[in-house]
Amino acid sequence: MPITAKIRMGYVGRLALIALVCIGMSLWFLYDGAIGWPKKRARALKFLEIKEEVHEKYADVEDAVKREELIQKEWMDTWYDYAEEHGFKAMNPGPPKSLQEIRMQFAFAGVAAAPGIVFAVFLVLSLRRWVKMDEDGVSSSGGQQVAFDDIATLDKTRWKKKGIAHITYEKDGEQQRLLLDDWKFETKAIETILREVESRIQIEQVVGGPPESDSDENPEATALNDEQDESAERPETKPQDLQ
Repeated sequence: MPITAKIRMGYVGRLALIALVCIGMSLWFLYDGAIGWPKKRARALKFLEIKEEVHEKYADVEDAVKREELIQKEWMDTWYDYAEEHGFKAMNPGPPKSLQEIRMQFAFAGVAAAPGIVFAVFLVLSLRRWVKMDEDGVSSSGGQQVAFDDIATLDKTRWKKKGIAHITYEKDGEQQRLLLDDWKFETKAIETILREVESRIQIEQVVGGPPESDSDENPEATALNDEQDESAERPETKPQDLQ
């Protein structure tokens, strides 16, 4: 009976989340550079301009206290009127953003967009990925087709820790690998394919770990294999392997 392991929605969701965060940050930086910060700069410069104009107007007032009172009153009154006329809140805009700071927002936008685009491409490509097993062998959406008789080894070195196994075979004089990943693809389907491959090849062709039937029936074999394979412990959430 043919079995198809489609891409897991959890894996797709991770790709989508990372792509959205990166692209969202890029759009935020782009908005600041193109609209937000230039507006703030214009308001801050106008705020300072009004202050200078009022200072010049009352520069001849000899009483320093009186002069400062007049400056503060007219400065803020003029600023409030300007803000109301242009439709924004009459808050102190602070120091004006420099042109260098504004240009840097475009650089940040590009830096954030790059990984976002990469993950978005992986997302689109991943939606069509699958691994399939039938009576003839195992195939993948990438065009790989491996007959059971052509399998050289089933490499389970990373299966116990990370749920990754590779079917190795030779094609055109070169060794090729077909990926079985229970995190990228539907877990139960991948496990079923793995067990079926093990049942169709010789036990010595299973490398890097015991066959699943041996693991189930002989816990000591699994423990022995764990001692021999002292690679990094499998994390609770698997790292994103985008191969």
